[in-house]
Parts: sequence; structure tokens; C-alpha cells
Amino acid sequence: MKNTFGVPYSGLGMKVGDVEVNCTSEEEAMALAAGTWLAGREAKVYMQNSGLCRCLDIALSLYKPYSIPLPKLLLDIRHEPYHHHFVGEVTGRLLRIMGWKDIEITEEARDG
Repeated sequence: MKNTFGVPYSGLGMKVGDVEVNCTSEEEAMALAAGTWLAGREAKVYMQNSGLCRCLDIALSLYKPYSIPLPKLLLDIRHEPYHHHFVGEVTGRLLRIMGWKDIEITEEARDG
């Protein structure tokens, strides 16, 4: 059974491995991970930090109220192009607010 879910992104491809289900959105990945946990298996999701913002609602309205543990997370933090800069700066705080603990972070190289 496949238990790694995420939105395809070439920067994470080598870290994800061959056990994956490509999703159309981060919310879909989180929903599949919740279902995997309900079936008694651990799940892992992968995404860029810009997608993390999209998961806030599902984490706080599905996972937390029903005591579903947040899945393992492989997160790529982007700061560029510029529209990713602010999310890159607040990602750590957002992860703490969500209560996410099992995280592997990759970070793109910054210029300067």
C-alpha cells in the first residue's frame, strides 16, 4: 500500500522515494494521509512551504478535533521567487501553531 502523498515537485523528487501517490493539491494529500492513519498505517506527506498554508484548515478542522496525528512531513522551504519570501519567513511559526512535530525540512539555496 502506498503511504506517501504530495503534490509533484521536482525539487523533492529524490527525497520522496518510490512509494508515493501524486495528488492535485496539498489538501488532497492531507485527506489521503488521514484515511491512511484511520486504516492503521503511518503516512507521509510532501509539499513546498507555500502549500503548507493550504493545509492549515484541514489540520485544524479535521486532524485536531478528531485526534488524528499529523503525518510525517517532508517540507521544502522556498524563499524565491519573491512571492514565496514571506511564507518562507513564517514557516517555522506556522508549523508550531499547527503542532507539527515529525518534519524533515529541505531548503533551497538563498542568493546572497
